[in-house]
Amino acid sequence: MIILMIIILCRQAFGQNTALDSVTDLNEFERLAEKGPWEIAKQKKGVTLSYRKLKVADTLNIRELSASFKTSSSIDSIIAYIKQPPKIKEWNEAVRFNELLYGEDSTWVSHTTFDIPYPFPQQELVSKYTINHKDKKVIVSSRSVPNYITLKKGINRERYNWGNWLLLPLDNGLVQVTFSAVSLSNSSIPRFIKDPIIKRKLVNSFIKLKNQLSERSDKNGVVNPSMKRNSNI
Repeated sequence: MIILMIIILCRQAFGQNTALDSVTDLNEFERLAEKGPWEIAKQKKGVTLSYRKLKVADTLNIRELSASFKTSSSIDSIIAYIKQPPKIKEWNEAVRFNELLYGEDSTWVSHTTFDIPYPFPQQELVSKYTINHKDKKVIVSSRSVPNYITLKKGINRERYNWGNWLLLPLDNGLVQVTFSAVSLSNSSIPRFIKDPIIKRKLVNSFIKLKNQLSERSDKNGVVNPSMKRNSNI
């Protein structure tokens, strides 16, 4: 069954595809792929941006991205910045508009319109998010649900997009935040134009997120463990 899924996936990678529709999360997609090593694309102000190649059945070659950093903020605060539209707009430079279409504590549906430069068509994503707990880790997984709302004319909507936010508490009191994502989307923007823009926006956005989480921790009286170790008190 898995082999059949891979064959169908590669024949119809970017159109509607029942095999891809059945992939429920990023981990499941990764299991179908031959994975290359992670390569660091950028490190700046405590944020590391990495990519790795994924190959499925020798015909579908895509890239998985990852951004990671450490923060003294609480996991609840991190989730709030992933979930709440006003907070998303504060840190994510790639987002023009975001709204919650459905929301509960552990699952929600988000509608995002990306900030695509003129004259390229606008692109949007409708995703369902789910929070899972595994040992000490908290995983916020997302998958695209493109048929959740009606598509407006002139807008491109991502059909296949999977993401993970891995929130791992460390022994020193910090939380390791790792975001990973795969998108199978046709884009009218040439890659030599798109890639530098994406890299810059991603790095800047995660630096903003890291800084805003730190500011929130300071306001709530949370002491950064590294500062505590250097204190003479």
